[in-house]
Amino acid sequence: MYLLQLYCFTLLATLLSLSPRMVNAQTLSDEQINNYAQAVMRIESNRQQAYAEIQRIMGENPPEIVCNQPSSYNSLPEEAAKVALTYCQNSENIVKDTGMTVEQFNQITQQIKQDQELERRIQDVMRESQ
Repeated sequence: MYLLQLYCFTLLATLLSLSPRMVNAQTLSDEQINNYAQAVMRIESNRQQAYAEIQRIMGENPPEIVCNQPSSYNSLPEEAAKVALTYCQNSENIVKDTGMTVEQFNQITQQIKQDQELERRIQDVMRESQ
């Protein structure tokens, strides 16, 4: 179990540490923006379920879980840590199911923080999908 955890988080951390080529709203196709928005909505649904389960296990609000930062969940009770790991693995699968790589997803996530037009386009797609 520990080796699988270590592998998953090493993979995500490696992907995040790669020198990303930044994207902006103009360079992303409508399909890429739609795929990203769909992934975010599915991941958020899973996150809410995972947090509720961890809260049930712990009897208190869980800390923020960042999949490429094992320290964010290493201190959780074993059962809660398993839920967190499953959440992270499912999130990775959701991203891949939308046709993106984890690196692409993370690049867009980072770029949204700097590109209000990109953020607006993604929010528009998310609103239309709801």
